[in-house]
Amino acid sequence: MSDHILEMRSITKKYPGVTALSDVSLSVREGEIHATCGENGAGKSTLLKALSGVEPVGTYEGEIRFRGAPSPSTPSTSRRNRGSSSSTRSWR
Repeated sequence: MSDHILEMRSITKKYPGVTALSDVSLSVREGEIHATCGENGAGKSTLLKALSGVEPVGTYEGEIRFRGAPSPSTPSTSRRNRGSSSSTRSWR
């Protein structure tokens, strides 16, 4: 069993005319804090939307696992209740 509480494996998300994410993977252990940083259009919001359920399972390729179990095909409110949500912040 993995010691990661979150694993995002080979996430690829395509919109008409653009690939927003291409084979992105991320692993997080209990107690770790991660941030996404990058230029406009780098895929930060798209990655967090896939994680939080705003981009439903099936609209992207790859796998998201929470505590070893596949991410359910549930609305973002259900994921938030399980401890997964996202927040954006604009720094000036």
